[in-house]
Amino acid sequence: MTKRSTEAGLPAGEAGKKTFTATEREELLRASWYDHDARWYAAVADAVGIEVANRLNAQALRALGKAEMRRLVARLGVGRPSSIQELVSLLERARDLYVPAPLMELHFRIVDDSSYEIELEECFVARNVVKARVARRYLCAVPERVVGWHEALGLPLRQKPPALSCTLVRGLGCRRLFQVKWTKAGRDGEKGK
Repeated sequence: MTKRSTEAGLPAGEAGKKTFTATEREELLRASWYDHDARWYAAVADAVGIEVANRLNAQALRALGKAEMRRLVARLGVGRPSSIQELVSLLERARDLYVPAPLMELHFRIVDDSSYEIELEECFVARNVVKARVARRYLCAVPERVVGWHEALGLPLRQKPPALSCTLVRGLGCRRLFQVKWTKAGRDGEKGK
């Protein structure tokens, strides 16, 4: 009998026969992926310093966001959003797929024709940087993922969000404004703003 099968309350040999629901499988796989991500960051920070880890983490998350959004729009069979409402709707689909609650409690609010705000109430990254004792030196890369989503859609932002230490950890809440730089192609022929 293995220790794990005993801890799970399963008789010897039964652990390999347990089946998982699709949701259970997804939760296990997602937990493993984010555990890998945290361990990668910690290993880089230990090996070459937290400044390099912050820079590489931002680059990796931006590239990941770009790949995620390309796969999502291909699977959905949708084109580039042509309004802020269409864009936010697509971003909400990405959130629900890639970082659903309880990993993140992330809300979108449309500000105007070219802007939206993201507010995080809960964030697995914030929880993990506290556990790792690097919260004060960690630069949040969550906005980089959103930048990658925009790049994949061909909808650049007016300016890249600044790299900040975790504001949730500091008790300040987390709210970021994103302003879309609509292009002629992004607005079905409208002039860029």
